[in-house]
Amino acid sequence: MKTEGIKPNVVTYNTLIRGFYNSGCGDEAQRVLTEMLESNIAPDVKTYSMLVDMFCKDGCVEQAQAILQRMSEKGVAPNIITYSALLDGCCLCGEMKDAENLLDLMAKTGCEPDLVCFNTMINGYCKAKNIGKALNIFQEMFRKGITPDVVTYTTLIDGLCKANRLPLVHKLFKEMRSHGIAPDVVTYASLLDSLCKSDQLDEAVILLEEMEDNGVKPNVAIYNILMNSL
Repeated sequence: MKTEGIKPNVVTYNTLIRGFYNSGCGDEAQRVLTEMLESNIAPDVKTYSMLVDMFCKDGCVEQAQAILQRMSEKGVAPNIITYSALLDGCCLCGEMKDAENLLDLMAKTGCEPDLVCFNTMINGYCKAKNIGKALNIFQEMFRKGITPDVVTYTTLIDGLCKANRLPLVHKLFKEMRSHGIAPDVVTYASLLDSLCKSDQLDEAVILLEEMEDNGVKPNVAIYNILMNSL
C-alpha cells in the first residue's frame, strides 16, 4: 500500500492491530498502534474498544480504565462493545465494585446494558460467591425487559449448585425449561456434579437418562463426574 502511495487509514490500522493481537503478537499490535498515532491518524471507537479488550484479557484492568478515560478526553463516546469488554475485565479480576460503577456509568451515558453485560455480571458475582447479588441482577434483567438465555440460567445454576442451594437450583431448572430454553451439556454437568456431591446418585442417573432423551450428548466431563462419584 505504502509503496503504491496508498495511505493506510483508521480501518486499515484497526484490522492490523486486531489481527496481530489475535495471533498472539502483542508487541506487533503495539508497534502498529504507535505508527498509527505517529501518522496523526486519530483512533476511533473501534480502536479504543480493541485496546480495552486487549488490556482486559491480559488482566490489566487499570490500563483499560485509563483508555476509557482517554476516550472521554478525546471526545470519542464508548459504545456497548467498549463497556462490555471493560465489564468483563472487572468481573474476571473480581473487581465487582468497579463493575457496578461501570453499569451506573453506562446508564448515565445512555448506553443501556444488554444481555451480555448482565450475563457477565452474574458470572462475576457467582465467581465471587455472592449469590444474593447474582440473583438481584437476574431479577433486574426481567425488570429491564431482557430475556435470559441458556448462558444466564447455566451460570446461575452452577453458582447455586456450588453454594449448595439445591431447592432453588431445581426451581430455576424447571423455570428454564418452561420458558423454552433447552439446557446444554454445561447445565447438566453442574446439576450432575451437585447431585453426586450430595450423594444423590440415583437422581443423577435419572438426570443422565433425561439428558440423553433430550438429545444432549454426554461429554467426558459428564462421565468423569459420574465415575468419580461411583
